[in-house]
Amino acid sequence: MRAVMNRFMTFLAVPVTCALTAAPAFAQSDVAGYGGQGGQVESAVGETGGGGGALPFTGLEIGMLVVIALALALVGYALRKLTHDGASV
Repeated sequence: MRAVMNRFMTFLAVPVTCALTAAPAFAQSDVAGYGGQGGQVESAVGETGGGGGALPFTGLEIGMLVVIALALALVGYALRKLTHDGASV
């Protein structure tokens, strides 16, 4: 019974420690995070709005991804053909 109690206390120690050490993170207000301009920043973001307009360019080349995917598929097909041709199971 004592071993079970020790395991239980060890099991509870981790979440209790995490909860106690996370308390300072919750103490900061949202306004302090923006240097006292929390409301102004939120309204400025809301004014710019969303929707409409083109998507920003992220640098991701879709064509290159397609070429790489096809190359990988061809290599996989070739490897399968090379290893399974003439093999009897």
